Amino acid sequence: MTVMKICGAAVSVAMVAMSVAIGATGPLLAQEPVAGGGDTLRPYTVAPQLQNSAEIAGMLESQYPPDLRDRGITGTVVLLVQVDTEGLVRRSTLWESSGHKEFDDVAASLSRNMRFIPARSPSGPVTVQIMVPVDFKLKQDVPDAPDYIAFDVKPALLNAPEANSVLSTLYPPRLKDSKIGGRTALLVRVGIDGHVQEVRVKESSGYAEFDRAAGLASRVMVFHPAKANGEPVAVWNPVTVTFLPDGGSTLRP
Repeated sequence: MTVMKICGAAVSVAMVAMSVAIGATGPLLAQEPVAGGGDTLRPYTVAPQLQNSAEIAGMLESQYPPDLRDRGITGTVVLLVQVDTEGLVRRSTLWESSGHKEFDDVAASLSRNMRFIPARSPSGPVTVQIMVPVDFKLKQDVPDAPDYIAFDVKPALLNAPEANSVLSTLYPPRLKDSKIGGRTALLVRVGIDGHVQEVRVKESSGYAEFDRAAGLASRVMVFHPAKANGEPVAVWNPVTVTFLPDGGSTLRP
């Protein structure tokens, strides 16, 4: 069995955000036992959903390794987690180390406390294996909420084909080869000249590579600027970037 082909969902935990989000795109594959032993891969239509995100986020905050926190060190651990038909974690293995054993150990411990609404196929609940990135972030990594500026006419993206072309070029090879997709929600500050001045991640895809690619691609976007009382104004505008498992991408400004 090729593990990477059946991993279609991701979990991201942020220390300060105190929340856990799962994003998944289809088609997804489930691991199901078959008669005579072994497993088979079958499509499933609904990804598992984490139920106790607040509990997990609180545990992450309390268990952040003190020495690494004091030194301002952050990191991401990627786990391979098996979620059964009751939403319980039956197995968790380290897929990609953060480079710090303390982070890896905390992430493994946290995974055993995760409770999910199980994945579903047309025939009912199914056992799945998912990639679970656990992000260790410190308060200084989370930007303040941007100021809101009133406007009458919102920004309009002018070069969507160019931005999509850049996204295709930046699609992380590791995730593309594994047919993993994701969605990153950005806030981009559009200046009075229509160019992007600043980019912030509003909602992570769960994969740092996707978030970086989305941020870089947004820098090439050019807009008709927003207007207030007929005059151009600089405003924050939401942009959602979706990376598709087939290697394509879409964006919604």
